[in-house]
Amino acid sequence: MQFQPLTMGHRITAGFFTLLMLTMAYLQLNDPDPALWVAVYLTLAGLTLLGSVLGRQKLVAGAALAVAVVWAATLAPSAYELFANHPAGDLLTGMSPDRPYVEEAREAGGLLIGALAMLHLVLARKRPTDELNQAPFHAQVG
Repeated sequence: MQFQPLTMGHRITAGFFTLLMLTMAYLQLNDPDPALWVAVYLTLAGLTLLGSVLGRQKLVAGAALAVAVVWAATLAPSAYELFANHPAGDLLTGMSPDRPYVEEAREAGGLLIGALAMLHLVLARKRPTDELNQAPFHAQVG
């Protein structure tokens, strides 16, 4: 597994996503099924932290991106139900068994935020100095 160091701007963005994922994991502690969602957000936080400290690893971030997008897509019907047939403000109201679309729409949104974090790691650029240091040495000063 080869990490590619990121530019400072990309490292700051990855750090922001790390803090966001940790906050989302904390907010899941009062969820009806906290273990699953805390694990999801802690995993995403760990990946973004690795990205900010060590650099990106495209394969792992790409796999996490794919999983998050597919999982969010499975929850899309609930998000559609919420926004097509109910007031958008319902997203901010309490959850209840007669409105499962509220929780699932929130979960889809959280997964899409996580997917955005992984997309950032996939698309982030390497530091330019690393590219210069890897170029072959053509001239010898002497």
